[in-house]
Amino acid sequence: MSGQVKDTGSGPNEKRQEAPHPHSVVFDPAGHFIAAADLGIDKVQVFRLSDGDLARVSEAPVAPGAGPRHIAFDLGGKRLYVVNELNATVTAFSYDAATGQIGKELQTVSTEPTGYNGPHSTAEIAVHPSGKFLYASNRGHNSIVGYRIDPSTGSLSVIDFAAQGVNFPRNFAIDPSGKWLYVANQKGDTIVQFEINPETGELNPTGQATLSITPVAIVFRSAG
Repeated sequence: MSGQVKDTGSGPNEKRQEAPHPHSVVFDPAGHFIAAADLGIDKVQVFRLSDGDLARVSEAPVAPGAGPRHIAFDLGGKRLYVVNELNATVTAFSYDAATGQIGKELQTVSTEPTGYNGPHSTAEIAVHPSGKFLYASNRGHNSIVGYRIDPSTGSLSVIDFAAQGVNFPRNFAIDPSGKWLYVANQKGDTIVQFEINPETGELNPTGQATLSITPVAIVFRSAG
């Protein structure tokens, strides 16, 4: 081990937030800093890795009990989006790529349709290769929600909810061309395909489903 940072604390959800729980880490687009979503203490944090030494450079809270799970940056590295598992929301923050500082909260939006009263549980979040759209998965509502990203402000507006063939979507992945989105149905034992409309960001089911036992993650290998 070359570097370590320890957190303390807890959150209001006794079952999931009894202690710090950094659920995911991701490099920012420039590769200079590491962002972490700590589900247990409702914080998003940014770290610098230098010569093996890990140091916290900034942090920002989300709503108590939100449970930040995964993080995605916009293509320019000016904004950071975190999907909150426990209250089914996405929170957007401004971000300074030069310093690693998380800025002000820009927006928090629901991942679920109006009127939905079932269980809340989000999982994955990703920005489309075009930078125009953002997607997140709902394991309670059993859907993939799509948002348009305002290019000037980074704010999100809902496109639609894709639910056909979706069953506890633990993960999804967009292929490098940006044409297809594949959903890993952990409880459905399938991977289902959607075509992404390049103009609107809508997800259209193709009817293609691949059997896979308890799929939980998808990655694409580079052509090289």
